[in-house]
Amino acid sequence: MTNYDTTKPYIQYIEDVLSGKILSGKLVYLACKRAKSWFSRDDIELHYDEIDTKIRIVQKIKQKRGLQAGKPFILLPFQQFIFSQIFGWYYVGTDKRVINNVLIMMARQTGKTYIAAAIAIAIALDKTLPSPQVDFIANSAKQSTIAFRHCDEQCASLDPKGKIFKRYRQQIRVPRTGATINILSADTSKLDGRASYFISDEIHENKNWKIWEICKSGQGSLKNPLAIGISTAGWWIGEEYPLYSMWTSANNILNGYIEDDSWFYMIFQLDENDNWKDPNVWPKAVPTLGLAVDYSFMENRIQEAINVPSKEIEIKTKNLNMWCQSSQVWIPKEKIDVVCQKFDLDMFNEEDDVSIVGVDIAEVNDLASISVLVEHDDKVYFKSYPFVCKAALKESRWKDFYNRWIDDGYMIFEDDEAIDLDWVINKVEEINEKIPIALVAYDPYRGRQLKAKCYKAGIPCKGVGQGIANFSEPTMTLESYIRMGKQIVIDDNPVTKWCFSNVLLARDVNNNVKPEKSDGRAGHNKIDIVITMLMTFKLWMDLKGITGSNEVVVLE
Repeated sequence: MTNYDTTKPYIQYIEDVLSGKILSGKLVYLACKRAKSWFSRDDIELHYDEIDTKIRIVQKIKQKRGLQAGKPFILLPFQQFIFSQIFGWYYVGTDKRVINNVLIMMARQTGKTYIAAAIAIAIALDKTLPSPQVDFIANSAKQSTIAFRHCDEQCASLDPKGKIFKRYRQQIRVPRTGATINILSADTSKLDGRASYFISDEIHENKNWKIWEICKSGQGSLKNPLAIGISTAGWWIGEEYPLYSMWTSANNILNGYIEDDSWFYMIFQLDENDNWKDPNVWPKAVPTLGLAVDYSFMENRIQEAINVPSKEIEIKTKNLNMWCQSSQVWIPKEKIDVVCQKFDLDMFNEEDDVSIVGVDIAEVNDLASISVLVEHDDKVYFKSYPFVCKAALKESRWKDFYNRWIDDGYMIFEDDEAIDLDWVINKVEEINEKIPIALVAYDPYRGRQLKAKCYKAGIPCKGVGQGIANFSEPTMTLESYIRMGKQIVIDDNPVTKWCFSNVLLARDVNNNVKPEKSDGRAGHNKIDIVITMLMTFKLWMDLKGITGSNEVVVLE
């Protein structure tokens, strides 16, 4: 059991957080609680000398920017705590560190990138490491350059005559340790998984795991690899996005639901019931408030969010590190969650209720969808059946998620190389047996074969044009139903929620709107379920006479 030395600022920080002397959010509190519990373990120990050596080196840096420009970089207690947890814990009797993965989340301008640069320098100057290579990586060259520039300035402060650090345009070398510090980005060809240490800056911008996994892939044979993610929160919400997935894991690990000693989390955020307009809670997200971040700046930003609603999402996300969907996202996740609940078509009365079915099989090698709309007890119910074929599980970038959703029963696997229309018709007929189908909605541009098969099966159908003018009123009306949360029920399916999270609104000069994929022309994000829901909703509105023509052309 390691001596719990409260004379060290990084240990006293634990006590101050746990006692409430330092105001903290739940995740920081849990991180400190976890750290204190580790002192009771017999298999790990804290190496104070290594921590103190690295802190001593970093505190020789003179800051160049911000409110503390010109002053030594004296690490605040929470910053020392970060160093202590990353570099201090070792398995007893070995030189193997416990922590190999790190996530640091703070609001913008709180010094997270600066501390990451200092960590890189501390690693590069460690003579006990075999020629350490540290890579700054980011989703763009511009972002990775920011972290590298901080590092370059810190090296110049420590070594103005260039005797220790040899500084180049995209690399810093330390001949005495054989270390290199490099700048890389996703838009270069140099991401080859070679770094023993890497720091991924603003990881919220990563829409997939590609960059992280490439860099992690080269660390398997290393004794003490280190992967660090630093970021503010973002608006890419969903388990498929790296930062949100890491944040979810942090909640699970820090709450003790799962165990993984290799991860260290330091996440400064407001708690769920905090009032973001209250200055008293801001330090939970901005630990350097009054130092790196001026109080008047925060006051002005929050007032700006109050006065200009269109800026609220951006300010809450970046200045308070809150998870918020972009103001461009069609309907916020929390609104979708309210109207989602589990149900099955068996709950309806086949004698009194009828359905409208929408079918989208535009991409035969990826996600396709059948949606069912039923009006029942003055509410509109939507149940969707997402399905994929073999090609999607081989070729789609989302194949790992598709496999998981198939295993969990949320998605249907159609065992063929491409979508088989006979299988689709069989599914439609299966629905028709449970709840009579009034109409099947299809895309007239792509659905001629589907129309013919519906006709042969005796099921009425109608084409729904995919133009923006045709979708505008159903889109706006469906949005109002969801936001009100009273007239609509959507089957609780993570694939459906994922499709909604991928929707932005396209708008034409006449102010017509239609859902489009949030990644634009790249077309990787899927919204198929939203489209089939809107196709059925369009026909339902026509039948009810809510808008447009109520004339139904059956078996055109």
